Amino acid sequence: MFQTIEYREKKRQISLLNGNKPPISPRGENHWNWKGGMSGHNRGQDTEFCKWRKAVFSKDDYTCQICGVRGKKLSGHHIKEWAKYPELRYDINNGQCLCYKCHMKLHGLTKKTA
Repeated sequence: MFQTIEYREKKRQISLLNGNKPPISPRGENHWNWKGGMSGHNRGQDTEFCKWRKAVFSKDDYTCQICGVRGKKLSGHHIKEWAKYPELRYDINNGQCLCYKCHMKLHGLTKKTA
């Protein structure tokens, strides 16, 4: 891309104002993906969540409940949302075993975003 002298000068001035640091990304309520705050749980380190996930896999016989594939990359899916229904977070009946591909489709995603 061709950069004009004015563009480069403006970029240099902004860089100097920031102390040569990159511009600060929006955080918290100003971020485009803000969903009202954290639940206070990190599911990856939550032993109760890990037990729930294994119990859901066992209940569904390690089989995706949408496409029927067995034993592939599996995900534990909350039928009623984790954030909106805290009382159902560890209820095994609120979970279903899905393969990664079906789980992403269900949430309207096409590739790993996290």
